Amino acid sequence: MLKRFLYLVSLTILISCSDQNITEIDNSNLGSVQFSLNKQSTPQEVVKLVLRLTREGFSTIEKSMIIESVNSTNLIISNLYSGNWNLVVNAYDEHEMIIYTGEMNINVEPNSIIPVNLQLNSTTGSILLSVSWGKNLEDEIIAFYPFTGNVNDYSGKGLNGTLYGAEFVNDRFGNPNNALYFDGNNDFIQIYDNDKLTPLNQQLTIAAWVKVFGSKDKYILYKGSTLYNREYAFGIRTDSRASLHINNQGSWNEGQIGVPSSTSLLDDRWYFIVGTWNGKELNMYINGVLENTIITNHVIGNYTSDLFIGSYGGDISKYAFNGIIDDLLLLNRTLTSSEIEKLYNITKN
Repeated sequence: MLKRFLYLVSLTILISCSDQNITEIDNSNLGSVQFSLNKQSTPQEVVKLVLRLTREGFSTIEKSMIIESVNSTNLIISNLYSGNWNLVVNAYDEHEMIIYTGEMNINVEPNSIIPVNLQLNSTTGSILLSVSWGKNLEDEIIAFYPFTGNVNDYSGKGLNGTLYGAEFVNDRFGNPNNALYFDGNNDFIQIYDNDKLTPLNQQLTIAAWVKVFGSKDKYILYKGSTLYNREYAFGIRTDSRASLHINNQGSWNEGQIGVPSSTSLLDDRWYFIVGTWNGKELNMYINGVLENTIITNHVIGNYTSDLFIGSYGGDISKYAFNGIIDDLLLLNRTLTSSEIEKLYNITKN
């Protein structure tokens, strides 16, 4: 289960290359970028590179390079408007998992072909990108709790929980001892405060499979234990809609904002709930579908507070969740709509 989730979390869904979002472009200001890859400098497990060029005011351009048996591979992207572009390179293995990444800025010059060499060591070429072959994107996982007979964090970060009262039950596939039932009274999991629990660069995704039994105004997850040290919350509102909340002043009033789903969750039914935050937008998804977006200038603060699963640390019994939680995942990255849809479609079966 863990291997499947780590693979799915790392999915980057290819989008079709679209024209630049400019109504009139002076052809004299267009340039090109030529990417060259020496297979001998590429780790053996890499089978494909995906190159993404972005620039404010322009549509994203995305191309892939398949690493075949030949010693070198070349790719030219033409008709780029001159100026500074950001390039991100993701390297995939045979299972479509991103295993390495690299990033740089490219200054496209008019009527010129700018060479970019993709290699392990920056040794040749006028403009180089040294792909960070040694960086594994599993680092983007804050914590992962599959609840396979324990409340340990399977991300490798060591953010293990302490279980109070909840019992292990069948998951959505019928596997015994692979999900946790919370009775709505005083069951919860506590993970002690750690800076790893505060998302980096205001990027956060929380995802979980849940089944509710009459839970309203209850929390699936809450990082906060008093009125003034709250960071983020994920739960069920009084109207039975799922929601993601963030806090930038630690308090519940002026410092918080949340985004609800449009779906009201029915009892005794499994739902895949995902909330994301990208520093500007809060998004809420139910079963792979984006249901609501809120734009805000709020941020997530960093406070001394424990993470609670199944309730809120400030009042356990009042906000105790009644239902089943499975495959709870926290990321330091904002998953895209297409990634979330893909994740739902594969993990529901």
